[in-house]
Amino acid sequence: MDGEPDNDNWNETCGYLDTDQAADSQCSYIMPFFCYSVTKRQILRMKIRSSQDLSGPAVNAAILEKINQELKDGGMNQDILVKWRVKPNGSIFHKETESKKEEL
Repeated sequence: MDGEPDNDNWNETCGYLDTDQAADSQCSYIMPFFCYSVTKRQILRMKIRSSQDLSGPAVNAAILEKINQELKDGGMNQDILVKWRVKPNGSIFHKETESKKEEL
């Protein structure tokens, strides 16, 4: 909006966006709004059942691509970054021990 924000008569101390343009108005005007907070990092733990060896880089890349595609198909924002958490020994996955399986 041309000339906005202008705080007309020192009475427009609230701001809003309309079609990607900033403007100001009186704070008593009721307008729709939304609130959100940005999640900077979210860590997910996954359990994958496979008879294949999951230590190969091609397999890891294929699984990661499938996760990305599922997120996009589900409407997830394009600005996300999905990556593996690599352990100090260079591995991504580990085999579950028998005692862990029994607990589940």
